[in-house]
Amino acid sequence: MVDDKNIPRKPDTSPAVPTMPEPDFGPIFALRGEKAGQASEPVVVPTQKSNTETNLADRTQYSCSSAEAKQFLDVKDSIVRISGTRSKDGKISHPSASGFIVTPDGMVATDYHILRGLKDLKVTMEGGLIVHPANVIAVDRRFDLAIIQMENPSGSVFRPMALGSSEALKRGEKLTAWGYPLSSNRLFISPSDKESGFRGRVQLKDALGPISQKELFSLLLVGEKADREVLDSANLSNIGNSGGPVTDKQMQAVGAIVFSDKRNMTLATPVEAIKPVLAFAREQEGKPERKFFFDEEDMSKDDSEEGLALRAKLRAARAEIEVNQRSVQKTATLKPILLPKLRPALEPPSKPR
Repeated sequence: MVDDKNIPRKPDTSPAVPTMPEPDFGPIFALRGEKAGQASEPVVVPTQKSNTETNLADRTQYSCSSAEAKQFLDVKDSIVRISGTRSKDGKISHPSASGFIVTPDGMVATDYHILRGLKDLKVTMEGGLIVHPANVIAVDRRFDLAIIQMENPSGSVFRPMALGSSEALKRGEKLTAWGYPLSSNRLFISPSDKESGFRGRVQLKDALGPISQKELFSLLLVGEKADREVLDSANLSNIGNSGGPVTDKQMQAVGAIVFSDKRNMTLATPVEAIKPVLAFAREQEGKPERKFFFDEEDMSKDDSEEGLALRAKLRAARAEIEVNQRSVQKTATLKPILLPKLRPALEPPSKPR
């Protein structure tokens, strides 16, 4: 990532953020003021407030309305913490980010950039007591999206988040961002600014501000579309929020957080880009030679210099899969051991973002 405080950033897992002390919430919610005639009082909920600097140890920041606390209770079982182990330059780190459950059998939508180079992928439910190993099962690099599958030998039924429509959003509509910022083990709510909310749809390259082409491409994945549309909303998000959902008034996901900055701006990939990747993941279930690059056919038509280079990388990736074909055929998902080997063939080394 470009080291400039005025340039928006992908609030991802690189570099890992040192764990900050967090207060013991105990039973988090005691909803008050619910009886007729009583005024609604603030409720203790982990909150990222607009136009403030998030301090996990400052409990005084953690208050929101009873209505927002109810929203928290409605969605907390659908939003997860994603973590793993990353080795770079001989150093081991344990970064984390966010995602949200999209199927009852444990598929999770998140950003692809947070998964690169991540081993021992794990999904932790809110509260930190339930942890599931997970595998990457579908990727769309054009929109920086991925679907991962939680291992679920007990056959648990998960609570998926409803997917809404970003196309129905109106300027000024209140949106809420969710996730696990700054390596927190607790889920945080981030209500939109009182004076604003949804600010419109913008092209990613325009939202990132006046930066050079070199700086722009240092922020993007290989194959990621700089001219794709993203949702711009007035919510505070931090490193670790990447992959978490942005929800509308009905608590439906309308996007996945992909960029933020300290100017109270959150950019999200529209949910309309997530739905076909999820459908693709479903189509591949049970196939012995399953694909996990949803965008491969689209990229095969790209005759630009970058497109040709990318196809060469894809050929190397397919060769890697063929070498391990026997092990791939034994499972409905790619074995995690393949993923670290595969990624270097797909992505060039890049700066931390």
